[in-house]
Amino acid sequence: MVLIDKETWSLEAITWSNFASMFTNSKIPKLFILANPALKNNSQFFQDVNLNIILKPLRASMLQVSLQRALFGGGDKGNCRNGVVGNLSLGSLLQGKRILVVDDNSVNLRVAAGALKKYGAEVTCADSGKRAIEFLKPPHSFDACFMDIQMPEMDGFEATRRIRGMEAALNDRIKRDEVCREINGKVIQSWHIPILAMTADVIQATHEECLKSGMDGYVSKPFEGEQLYREVARFFKPNTKLS
Repeated sequence: MVLIDKETWSLEAITWSNFASMFTNSKIPKLFILANPALKNNSQFFQDVNLNIILKPLRASMLQVSLQRALFGGGDKGNCRNGVVGNLSLGSLLQGKRILVVDDNSVNLRVAAGALKKYGAEVTCADSGKRAIEFLKPPHSFDACFMDIQMPEMDGFEATRRIRGMEAALNDRIKRDEVCREINGKVIQSWHIPILAMTADVIQATHEECLKSGMDGYVSKPFEGEQLYREVARFFKPNTKLS
């Protein structure tokens, strides 16, 4: 494993070729670039040479989760992470997906909604945890949710716990064949909408609280559009609707 600070290494093709040539007779180690969020000028290069990116600012807990995510993969909530930009090429995975963005700050709502709409998502905004519960009471037609964790009256943790409680209750009824499995033209085996936290606090305690409340991942503020895309797109497959 090799971690390289983007500011101390020129990512020119000749430089990469020289580095890679040192491993002609052995396996090239897993490479990570530590970069500032403003990395769009090099994003295609990173994909072409199969580099992983961890966004700054770095914190111990965030770095640990990011490395685990990139090294071992997986998309379950046990690998809740932030900041890793994988090698999934940007495409149309969010085209037509319905995403709920929940934040009491109108500026954050506009930024997140605008970024997701650029990738073809249909975005609905809510300004409180209570509104999020109203929108996400199953059955509903949303595919994913970004949830701010620090909101008045009801924070994102509590809202997520209540949403998971509603899902669990409906899933229990589905298992007992008390309700129809087909909703809005889709056969639902069980309800679990991906909920991703939005937070400026990425300490270990916050990460653990995300998992305990039933969240599936998180992004740190301030966030980039590509960061939002890559975090939520891992839950979708090409040309499919989440069910």
